[in-house]
Amino acid sequence: MADDALRGDLANSTDPTKGASLVGFDGGQVSDLLENLISLTDYSSLRSYSGIGKGVILQRSDISGTFRLDPQDTTTADNGGTVIVDSLGRRWIRSFGGPSQLRWFEPAGDGVADDTNKLLAWLNSYQNLEGCAGTYRVTGRMNLDGALTRTLRLDGKSMLVVHDSADTQEIFRFNRFLHPEVRGMRIDGKKELKPVGNSQSIGLNFYDCVAPIVENNYVTNCQEHGIVIYYQLAHVTDGNGSHACVVNNFVEDCGTEVSERGNGIWLFGDMIGNVVSNNRVSGCQEGIAIDDSSDDGPLRINEKNVMSGNVVTARNYACRYETGHESSITGNVFICTGSPNYAVRNGIGLMFRAIQHADIPTGPGAISGNYIKAPRTGVELASVRYVNVSGNMIIQSNDGNEVRTTRPQSAIDIYVWNQNLIPCDNLLITGNHILSEGNGFYIGGLPPTGNPLVDNVNITNNVIKQIGADPGVANLAGIRTQYVSNIGIHNNQISNYLYGVQMFAGPGGTVDQLTSICDNVMRECGTAVSIGYGHGVLVRANTTHKSTTASISFYSGAASSKSVCMDNVMFDFSVTGSGIQTPRANTLVTI
Repeated sequence: MADDALRGDLANSTDPTKGASLVGFDGGQVSDLLENLISLTDYSSLRSYSGIGKGVILQRSDISGTFRLDPQDTTTADNGGTVIVDSLGRRWIRSFGGPSQLRWFEPAGDGVADDTNKLLAWLNSYQNLEGCAGTYRVTGRMNLDGALTRTLRLDGKSMLVVHDSADTQEIFRFNRFLHPEVRGMRIDGKKELKPVGNSQSIGLNFYDCVAPIVENNYVTNCQEHGIVIYYQLAHVTDGNGSHACVVNNFVEDCGTEVSERGNGIWLFGDMIGNVVSNNRVSGCQEGIAIDDSSDDGPLRINEKNVMSGNVVTARNYACRYETGHESSITGNVFICTGSPNYAVRNGIGLMFRAIQHADIPTGPGAISGNYIKAPRTGVELASVRYVNVSGNMIIQSNDGNEVRTTRPQSAIDIYVWNQNLIPCDNLLITGNHILSEGNGFYIGGLPPTGNPLVDNVNITNNVIKQIGADPGVANLAGIRTQYVSNIGIHNNQISNYLYGVQMFAGPGGTVDQLTSICDNVMRECGTAVSIGYGHGVLVRANTTHKSTTASISFYSGAASSKSVCMDNVMFDFSVTGSGIQTPRANTLVTI
């Protein structure tokens, strides 16, 4: 009788003094509590389980955790990590409060077995993900869709993903996520397996994601791009720009010389409010690029972007920025090595230009404190406005890669791009240290009359020196202008060129006009100042020393007229040429 009473009391679930409270629990039936204390070893034992338990604890260390039976779920598939379906078709859901762990999905991680499906199951299991050390061989694409409703936080914990396939798609593609964060991934694209000329082999591709953070990843050996941020306002309802943060990544050996393509880091589309900082890019076709080809929706200016602290070595362009507006490029190292295999698209350290066929210029913007070295052009400014270029170290040197193009090689090349005819004006270039084998500056508009000139440019306080004549370019100058107007060339130190400053618009009567060349020091130049077809030019208070052909020379023609040459100090030759007003107060010093 006593035993029957005890059994009755234990089965009581209404009296708080009986039932489970008799064995140390806060009420309820003892059977309910016992059902939650089932211990199993692994997923196989859980899949074969057919008992009455409602909770299971798996004991094997790499997959250990608690699973709860969800009797309402009859459709979710078994993903091998957070959802297990037993022999009765019941769904067991893993209980966890932190990230979904890759190890729960039992990948081999040995670089031999194909872990594609294991990684896909893990990536789709939760919005917060954590990888683990190992080499994960995949043969397909990791394609995830956030539908502009899902967030994502992925920490790879230095896991290495090897794309061991000829598949030509992205290795990782994150579609339409809100504020995704991806860090700690290592990716090897194995481009040697891909067909030549493919254009979609990408390590990490963020497609129409809002404000992605891409940090501390390593991407190598992709046939095209390492990291891509693609964003179009036309695709994202109520979007206001990509606002990506791409920092502290290392990308190397992406792109192929055969296809002439391949960026280490490429931001493409409506690029607004992005930060690209402290990345290391090495051995890619192009280093870092920000542009908009306007292939989908209206063309927009890429604006309010910051590029700083990056170290880039690339074969084609170290940095290319198109349609940039209110942006800063500061404190980077851009080195372009060039390649003897290319004749045209090659050899530029930093390109800052308007987009082809667009009706808007690039600018305003600031380019400051960078170290830039390239075989063809250090800094190329094409159809830009309101740009400040200051405090940079710019070296134009072939280093054995003889890159020949139709344009003269220069440390700084400023011109109106003949494919869009957008003006190039209102530039301040100051405080730079320039070493070049070609021209120091080449500044050119477009002939004939009717095309825009390069206008309102102030070149001041620069040190400009030739470090060795380039045998492929004749008539090298520290500063060479052609089809320009309203140019100020002041307080520069120029040495070792055939011409210190050369204004040369060419035949046909087109003139460089309204230019002042003042307070410069020109040393060991063939001709310190040469004015050809110059109209309204002031040459004043310059000092020339060790000129070998002429100190200051004016072309003797009607096109070179109404110019003034005064207060100059010349150590070698007096002023020559009749196309100026009477020289005044110039001093010839004989040593």
